Amino acid sequence: MFQQAIDQYRMAGELSLDNKGDVLASIATMLTSAGRKSEADSMMPEILELAIAGKADPYNLAVLCAARGDKEQGFKWLAKATANRQLMSGILRYDPQGSSTFGQQVCGVATAARPSFASRKSLRH
Repeated sequence: MFQQAIDQYRMAGELSLDNKGDVLASIATMLTSAGRKSEADSMMPEILELAIAGKADPYNLAVLCAARGDKEQGFKWLAKATANRQLMSGILRYDPQGSSTFGQQVCGVATAARPSFASRKSLRH
């Protein structure tokens, strides 16, 4: 499954050289998710260089950092995405786990907590 996604991203990169930073970040995210961290690590210098040059969407870097388990860097890139208005902060208000931390840290807004499992279960009956 991961290999198919990696192959598709590589094909997309060949078709659109303008999106190289985003494509590489997506490939590295898939590699990390597939347990191929060393391959993803070898791509990081080029990805970061493209991101710093503004040739990669900060949101894609946030997703990559999250996949790598680097929450601190992930939040920094996510904050850049929202500051640049590349990501609408409204989509961060809903946290499916019911935690308001994510939206508050990045956007300064409270998130709406999802009903607990017990209360959702009672709604079905």
